[in-house]
Amino acid sequence: MVGLLLCGSGAHSTAQAAPAFQEMEHVYHARIPLGADLFTVEGWNVPLSLLALASNPQFEGWQSRLAGERHLLLDAAGAPVQYYPSTLAFRVSAATNLKLFDPSPFALHTTLSPDQYLLRLRFQLKIFRGLQQTAVQPESVRLIGVPADIAYDERVYRINFALPDVPTSDRIVLEVLDPDGERICKFHLDLM
Repeated sequence: MVGLLLCGSGAHSTAQAAPAFQEMEHVYHARIPLGADLFTVEGWNVPLSLLALASNPQFEGWQSRLAGERHLLLDAAGAPVQYYPSTLAFRVSAATNLKLFDPSPFALHTTLSPDQYLLRLRFQLKIFRGLQQTAVQPESVRLIGVPADIAYDERVYRINFALPDVPTSDRIVLEVLDPDGERICKFHLDLM
């Protein structure tokens, strides 16, 4: 998304082209929505929705800007950001009670009930540098909201990861795994 630069209006204003590095592309906040996926599950009467966001207080005010043909990532003070924060938290909501629309949802197969399935989701990060990838396991996975011993149609997870020094030019992908360890979806944290 490219920002729009508005020039002042009035009889005395003259439009001047702003330098390319001043074109704002996006400003981030501490919580960054990563998207949603919708699934049909054989044997269930309800769809499965997965929603994710990434969070870290350091993200607040970060800016992605276009400098000619290059993208720059700047912190709130305007200094270049070279690395992702050393810790990242993700919030993943897995629900069968949401009314999301997708004309072609993905199909899943399981013999588990919706509640059992939602309680057994797993997570990992993949960090991509070119064609090279590194898998990072969570430091902690915590169920927040309704306790696990109470049957419910939504489970919300907070997943924390410790990162090695990861340059912002690398791609970070949160993978959601089913109870058997198979990836069912992925959410990209792409700041550039």
